[in-house]
Amino acid sequence: MVVRTVNATLLIAAVVGAVSAYFASTEYREVMTVHRQLDAMVGMPIRDPSKVHVRAIATGEELFFSWRVYVPEGMNVRWKDNYRGTYIGPRPSDREFIASVCLLASDAGLEISSQDNVAGYSNHIGTPHLARLLDEHVNDIQVEQLGSDGVVMVEADELVTLLRLAFPDDLREEAEQEVDSHWQRQSHEALLRVQLGSAEAFRRAGAGK
Repeated sequence: MVVRTVNATLLIAAVVGAVSAYFASTEYREVMTVHRQLDAMVGMPIRDPSKVHVRAIATGEELFFSWRVYVPEGMNVRWKDNYRGTYIGPRPSDREFIASVCLLASDAGLEISSQDNVAGYSNHIGTPHLARLLDEHVNDIQVEQLGSDGVVMVEADELVTLLRLAFPDDLREEAEQEVDSHWQRQSHEALLRVQLGSAEAFRRAGAGK
C-alpha cells in the first residue's frame, strides 16, 4: 500500500509538471501519457454500480485539483467549468476516468487547464493582475471540492459541483474587474466552478446547449 501511494503521489506531481510543460511547449502527448499512467494507478471502491462515484485525489498543489470518477454502465457524463460552453467527457467505454483542472499564471494572465482521459483544453480568463492577486491571496481562496473527504455517490441524473473557488468578499470586486470582459458575468458567482453530470442534467439546469 505504501508503494502504491508513493507511486500515485509521484505521478500526480508528474501531471503538474506536464501541464506546465503543455503551456510552455504545447506537448500535449506528454500530458496525456502521464495522465493515463495516473488513471491506471489510482483506484476507487464501487459501492453501488448504478450511481456515479467521485473521489478527490490530493495533488499537493494549491491550485491543481483532480478526481477519480466512476460512471454507471450505459451513462455518459459531461463536465464543464463556468468559462466554457463545450462539454468534455470520457469515451462511452470508460467506466472510470480521471478529471483534472488547474489554474496557471502566465505572462498573458490567468489560465485554466483541464483534462480527462480523452482530451484537454486551456482557456485564458483574466489579466496578469488577476494572476498576481490569486498568487498573493491563495491561502484566502474559498475552496469547495467534492470528494475531498472520501468517495461521494451521486444519482445518475444529478448535476453536482466538483469544484468551487471564490475570492473572499473583500477581494471579490477587485478580482472580477480583472477577469476578461466577455467572462465577467460567468465569474460573478465564483472565480472557478466546475460541474459534472449527464447532458440531460445540464439541460434541466439550463446549463446545456
